[in-house]
Amino acid sequence: WTWPAAQRGRGAFLSASDFVVNGTVDGCDATSVVCAATPKNAPARLSGTHWQHAQQVLLPCWSLFSWHPSKARYVLLTGGVGLTASHPWTAFVLDAMGATVVADRSGVAGDCPLEGRLRRRTGTGDAGSEILWLADPAHAAALQAAAGLAPPPPGAGLRVGVLNRRSHRRWDADGAFLNRTRAAFPGATVADEAYFEALAPAAQAAWVHAADVVVSPHGAQLSNLVFARRCTAVLELFPRHFYMPGFYLALALQAGAVPFAGYATDDPEGDRPGNRNQKGRYWFNRKFKYRKTDANPLVVADALPALADARRACLADLDGG
Repeated sequence: WTWPAAQRGRGAFLSASDFVVNGTVDGCDATSVVCAATPKNAPARLSGTHWQHAQQVLLPCWSLFSWHPSKARYVLLTGGVGLTASHPWTAFVLDAMGATVVADRSGVAGDCPLEGRLRRRTGTGDAGSEILWLADPAHAAALQAAAGLAPPPPGAGLRVGVLNRRSHRRWDADGAFLNRTRAAFPGATVADEAYFEALAPAAQAAWVHAADVVVSPHGAQLSNLVFARRCTAVLELFPRHFYMPGFYLALALQAGAVPFAGYATDDPEGDRPGNRNQKGRYWFNRKFKYRKTDANPLVVADALPALADARRACLADLDGG
């Protein structure tokens, strides 16, 4: 297994130029801001059926809202775009955003609201085609504060956590991994494995926010990386032949974390079976998506000092060296 750092690809963050925003109306002071989701800029079907894809709608809207902090916030769903607004995790994020979901403009309060939308979908999740979730790590920090999250007290030791899954792509982080990690970081808090399937969204967010190093297989639980603190080191483990470092690791990067990808060979981009001409890497490798993540726990444990070093370097940069 190797640990390639997640690359920035074509643009690490959203920018104002990624949005189309309507012009102001003379003599009218907008009191509301509307973020419009359309089939061209959102995963219309997935965002309505899978809560982890709802944030592909919500987080870019949060950056738009963050540029207009004093205005009432609305998420406008158009053209059949769905949103799992009743799912507990989506509801938790919407509550932190202070946003109202509407199906048409008649539900927006105030005259001449400011309306913006992404020009297009921003990526596929492949390396070099990263999804652009946020415009600034400060926006992630603001969402964390709005969700009521608080960092560990000053002087708290390094906290290493394994965020696992009970179903597809589960990683067997056995006792040997935990024991070797505790030996490598004797002053650290090495948390036992966490599973988010039955955990309330606020508790999920708090777990990620408290962590300094997170190791996790690819999966929806990593939607919570938007709640990671600046410089948290994140290692996402991928099953063989399924490699999407531009999805959740892009979210980690844009939240200000330090992302790493774990893969079974030193050439994850070139490690594709069969017909390499088939269109779409995700669809090509989809059948491998549900396989167990088989990273050697001892090898992963031996990689943790490099992650801790990357975290320290990031913190030093934040402190001005």
